[in-house]
Amino acid sequence: MDKFSIETPRLLLRDYETADTETFSQYVADPQFRRYLTWNLSSRESVDRFIAKTRQARTASPRLAYDLAATLKETGELIGGGDLIRNSEQDGDAWTGYYLKPEFWRQGYGTEIAQALLDFGFRELKLHRICALCDPRNVGSWRILEKLGMRREGLMKEHVRVQEEWRDSYLYAMLQHEWPSVKRS
Repeated sequence: MDKFSIETPRLLLRDYETADTETFSQYVADPQFRRYLTWNLSSRESVDRFIAKTRQARTASPRLAYDLAATLKETGELIGGGDLIRNSEQDGDAWTGYYLKPEFWRQGYGTEIAQALLDFGFRELKLHRICALCDPRNVGSWRILEKLGMRREGLMKEHVRVQEEWRDSYLYAMLQHEWPSVKRS
């Protein structure tokens, strides 16, 4: 099984490894970390299943799911992650997202992760459209998306249920020709 990675100036985005389970379990248990997330990975067992699922997804041909751990290049510390999930090889579209341990918020790492995933999707996978969802209360997240040039396409009212609460989501998207790093002929 080939290992996949993307390097940024400060980070290495790489496939999750079994060795990441303990660290990942610790920070996903933090209520502050989970505040705006829609997925429930609050137990060690759920993290085990998530990492097993990411390992299985990377063996698919073609690979449609890139769930990546974000580690500091200098130390190897796991600080968060991101994903780029394609519906199918033919569709030309994908969904992306990113997350960080709270002590790494507001330091540019979220932007670095999101930018790397958009660049990979548009340049390497030749995607036509990439979408992202975020909780409207998560100002930091939607500011990252807007900073990268993604367009807010709408507000999805009570679109997802988290625990016993219905939550709204902003829908963001970008087309390949709108991505600044795509080389045009």
